[in-house]
Amino acid sequence: MSSIVRHVDIFNNDPLAGSRQRIARVQLNGGPKLELFIEPDANTDDKRMWSFLCSRVSFKPEDDPGAFLEALPQSIDATYVAATDVHDEGSCPFANGNYVRD
Repeated sequence: MSSIVRHVDIFNNDPLAGSRQRIARVQLNGGPKLELFIEPDANTDDKRMWSFLCSRVSFKPEDDPGAFLEALPQSIDATYVAATDVHDEGSCPFANGNYVRD
């Protein structure tokens, strides 16, 4: 089993400003469950974010956590809210904070 922690960042996109702000991170670290981390200024909580994520993917995260994580980027791909591809910390676009400019 790989020891690399993989995750998906959920972010607000501002295409006019050319910026993205992370609002949450969904992480799979080898355990049986996904972990959710909400940014302090995201104006949401775990319950609402899980509800949003689960409304976008056609199966529950408990059924197959790895497949759920892999499904997020294709399932959350709108103009103003999107998800990164699955990646590790070394290739994270938000490695230096929760805000990036394109």
